[in-house]
Amino acid sequence: MNKLRAVFLGLAFLCVLSPIKAISQTESQLDESFPHVKAYAVRPNIFLTAKFGNDGRVCQMVLEPRRYTDEEIVLVSNLSKKETVEVIEEIVPESDRGRKVEHPKWLDSDIAGGVITTTYQYENMTIQFHGSVRQQDSDSMVATVKWPQRSCAK
Repeated sequence: MNKLRAVFLGLAFLCVLSPIKAISQTESQLDESFPHVKAYAVRPNIFLTAKFGNDGRVCQMVLEPRRYTDEEIVLVSNLSKKETVEVIEEIVPESDRGRKVEHPKWLDSDIAGGVITTTYQYENMTIQFHGSVRQQDSDSMVATVKWPQRSCAK
């Protein structure tokens, strides 16, 4: 019985000390352990991450709601399609994106399994908004921008 108690006490001691290693992580240790992600705060409520091709040009962007600031944590926040399109059109000049391709509205969205994807097609790029079909979550959670003619570096 004493051996079993010693094993349990040893395990409890390890469990208590294990989080200490995670707490004492340095920036260089995190850099060695995980890929570094660069995000741009294009609006106070919108983060943008990007992938680049070998030629240095952006080939894909992902815009998502900023969920944390120094002042608050916002767990339920979505992207406004209108504001997000304005941001993208501000970042990507018309010469890069091309003109918006107009087609019937019913071709804009796909719904599957409670998720809706709405596509805005331009001559040189595509914007897709991904969100929930639930009424309270009617705006999108993530927007992706892709240039089909550009390949991303691996």
